[in-house]
Amino acid sequence: MLKNDLLTAATVADHLNTRWFGRSIEILDNTASTSSYLRSKAAEQGAELPEGYVVAALSQSGGRGRQSRTFSSPSGGLYFSLLLKPGTMAGDTTIITALAAVAVCRAVEELCGIKTSIKWVNDIYIGDKKLCGILTEGSIEGETRRLDNAVLWIGVNVNSALRDFPPEISDTVTTLREHTGNVIPRGKLLAMILNNFERLYDGLNNPSVISEAMGEYRHRMFILGREIEVISPAGNYFAVAVDVDDRGRLKVRTADGNTVTLDSGEVRVRRTPT
Repeated sequence: MLKNDLLTAATVADHLNTRWFGRSIEILDNTASTSSYLRSKAAEQGAELPEGYVVAALSQSGGRGRQSRTFSSPSGGLYFSLLLKPGTMAGDTTIITALAAVAVCRAVEELCGIKTSIKWVNDIYIGDKKLCGILTEGSIEGETRRLDNAVLWIGVNVNSALRDFPPEISDTVTTLREHTGNVIPRGKLLAMILNNFERLYDGLNNPSVISEAMGEYRHRMFILGREIEVISPAGNYFAVAVDVDDRGRLKVRTADGNTVTLDSGEVRVRRTPT
């Protein structure tokens, strides 16, 4: 571990000003996935495991992003999962992911002074390179369709060396250390993300709070007004990203002039052929 980069319960607590997020925390040297680990723990302990419980790992051997894709998780990154019990409708996982993205952007800018942006729905970028991935997975109550438990996973490339990433993605990702030239204290960064996210999460059922937060999310989106490729199970298609509503859904204008609203899925910026 790099000097000044001690990730322990104590280094997180030193900078934490939450009421419950991160007040119970478990830090592992390595695990396949903090998300899988926390979901199993929540299934075993049920209501005994408090909302806000955090599992972090120094590295992951089986990190997973959207569409079950591998998320490379070398040593030096910040990988953690947070247990939530929102009791909201199932579709609100998109809002939770959007609020988490805003929280990460705020924390990175507060700690490192680096401008960040968001690619819908769950990726944080510095310039044209990916810094962070976010994934929210929920357990849905059958009759009411409300979220019983949700696990929010966040992976940030902090102090990893670019050579530690697979060659096929090493030119598309970036790290905070690469941009600052400094070792970033992961315990402090984790605390700052939790501080920011809890304030946003507390307003999950407050329309004015959500509207303001989603306005910031919209402002940070770098794909609006640009031509994108929508990755869809029914087939990919090109469209222009038009707007994001207060539920975190992306509105796109297709080639035939119709407006389509996406509440899940994946997009990528269309590159002009050279």
